[in-house]
Amino acid sequence: MNENIKRRTAKRDEESIYDQILGAIFERKLLPGTRLKEEELCEVFSVGRGSVRKVLQRLAHENLVETIPNSGSFIAKPTIKESKEVFQARLLIETELVRELALGFTPEKRQALEDHVAREQMAHNTGNHNQRIRLSGEYHLLIGKLADKPVLTEFLREIISRTSLIIALYERTKSNSGDVPTPPCRDHRQLIEILENGEAEKAVALMRDHLLDIQSMLNLDPPTEKPVDLRSIFTS
Repeated sequence: MNENIKRRTAKRDEESIYDQILGAIFERKLLPGTRLKEEELCEVFSVGRGSVRKVLQRLAHENLVETIPNSGSFIAKPTIKESKEVFQARLLIETELVRELALGFTPEKRQALEDHVAREQMAHNTGNHNQRIRLSGEYHLLIGKLADKPVLTEFLREIISRTSLIIALYERTKSNSGDVPTPPCRDHRQLIEILENGEAEKAVALMRDHLLDIQSMLNLDPPTEKPVDLRSIFTS
């Protein structure tokens, strides 16, 4: 095998590993703080350390993996401050994408979104929670693709992956949230109808509300420090 073929094969392997790790983050199978052992990944994907390290470096560049000297690579644990900034970024990017899509919506684009929502509903109906989570994130990426904004969509891909980590870390427990879960795909379906009508500002408003609803289900308030009663600790 000549060098060019070897390089192309290695590149395909690296893209495949990257996509599979990214998918596991989307589906919350890889939770924040999970250690990614190089030797284990080499065995799982049947590749050398060089390919694994390139993938981990790429994920670290995208803030999805944290590399700690002498300890290894770990799935990132976004702070509360970082988490709020991620949602700010999503608001800025996704409201622009949906505005652009509304101004150039076509029957073909409607069909693409409807097909995707049908897959989301199927995942919900069959109880495939992880797949539904992944498809929900991919719906937002599809909007960017259909709006023909590849650069913004690539930025969005990274921060949607980080959103999966944020939700895994900060999602309120059902017993504490007091919120009624949003019916699956409701906003996604409603957005399609608004886009078909060419109502750009209404689409922007729905996207903003949709993202704020997701954020409201998270506990992003800094923990309050309570005074420690040392006497009660050591004399009880």
